[in-house]
Amino acid sequence: PVVPLALAALVVVLLMRVVSTSRKRDFFTAVGGLLALALAIGSQYFSSRVVGGSDAEMLVRLATQAYGLSELVSKGYPPSLWSMLAMAGPSPARALGALAALGAVAAAAFYGVVAVGNRVFLRAAQSTGENGSRRASKALSLGGSTPILSVARVERKLLWRTPIYAINGLGTLLIIPFAVILSQLTDEQGIAAALVFGGSARPLFGVCLIWGWLAAAAGLSTMPATAVSREGRCLWMYLALPLTGREFFLGKLLGAGSMVVLGALPGALAIAYVVKLSPAMALLGLMLGLSTSALVSAACLAIDLLRPWLDWTEPARAMKSNVNSLLGMLVSVVLVGGPAALGVYALTQGASFEAV
Repeated sequence: PVVPLALAALVVVLLMRVVSTSRKRDFFTAVGGLLALALAIGSQYFSSRVVGGSDAEMLVRLATQAYGLSELVSKGYPPSLWSMLAMAGPSPARALGALAALGAVAAAAFYGVVAVGNRVFLRAAQSTGENGSRRASKALSLGGSTPILSVARVERKLLWRTPIYAINGLGTLLIIPFAVILSQLTDEQGIAAALVFGGSARPLFGVCLIWGWLAAAAGLSTMPATAVSREGRCLWMYLALPLTGREFFLGKLLGAGSMVVLGALPGALAIAYVVKLSPAMALLGLMLGLSTSALVSAACLAIDLLRPWLDWTEPARAMKSNVNSLLGMLVSVVLVGGPAALGVYALTQGASFEAV
């Protein structure tokens, strides 16, 4: 897979060129990672819709044409068909021709990445080295505000300055909105059709969806459930400051909770768009969701405060290998799924939707 790897390397080189000239490298790295995740999801969706026609036409094409399945799969990316023909071509001439075409495209992609890397990346590295002494990294400061707001500001900066934290914490919250929007773009009956039916029939249905989404996002993102563990062995710095436990807890809650709301906001807007909610009803769902999201975030943060994991060796393990992340998800399931299950049960017993 030389061509896909070359394209991925080209994107990385260009991103490094842009990031290296900015003082907010980690921020742009995190944003670039999230955009790459969104691009990968979108490309998977659109690549699955390249082939047109009905299922019957597709079956006829596969049965009547030679290499119909391979041509169907490789539509939009001929090198995959060339690689198949090079290994199992109908004739030696066609196999050699496919192998030559594949080799030429791979060589062109490889030398293109090398040329772009020499012209773009090396110049960026040299300019960064020459100006590195002039750019001093600004340390995180707790001064200039109230203790709670200062801890919250440091928490947000820590998440943005560590791309692995931002991608793991916000990536999950961005996948679901893309799935909802992409399902709305299809012509098939699915989740989007059910949402539209429920929202058009009862506007409060969409309000409850936004409400529940914002509450569940606090557990899905794992940011509140690892707020203390992410400090690692540097937690002693907070202990040395004149901070009370209440100020530390509220500051962490405000910092991680605001990031959760930022990541969950696209999902709430996607739900409002699919369900066709009015601005007033969408605002009502956001207000209810913010209050419940704060409750779930506080419960997840309390779990991490009671049993923090501070001896991790890599930043990624502080979130991915932390049992508190799983416990936070379970808490969100109980706090969000429990009332939802009771509401569904009440509806089955004849209660009105508005009363529930």
